Amino acid sequence: MTLMVISIVLLVIAGLVGAANFARRARGKTMSPAAGYAHGVLALAAFVLLIVFYSAAHLAKPPNLAYQLLALSLVAGFVFFGINLGTRKPPRWLALAHGVLALAGLVFLLLFVFAGIA
Repeated sequence: MTLMVISIVLLVIAGLVGAANFARRARGKTMSPAAGYAHGVLALAAFVLLIVFYSAAHLAKPPNLAYQLLALSLVAGFVFFGINLGTRKPPRWLALAHGVLALAGLVFLLLFVFAGIA
């Protein structure tokens, strides 16, 4: 359970950093590369903790829906990062989809941990 709580805390911090970066972009300012990297590293660390350590110890009932939504968000984040490395600006809809998927995954993870559902 401790690893799950650590993962949730890392996801929340990553989400706050990502939301701050999205707000900067929505106001027409450039996104902070350092914040983007921190966001990605925190979210990836949380996902690895969830998948590797929690699932290895609790094979009977993993939070599959939360994993799937977070994995989709991870893929969207990598696509966003790849576009951003190029010369183009990533589309806002991709950033929004990435955030919505991550938030939904976090909600289902919270439901799984604290309510025993999902």
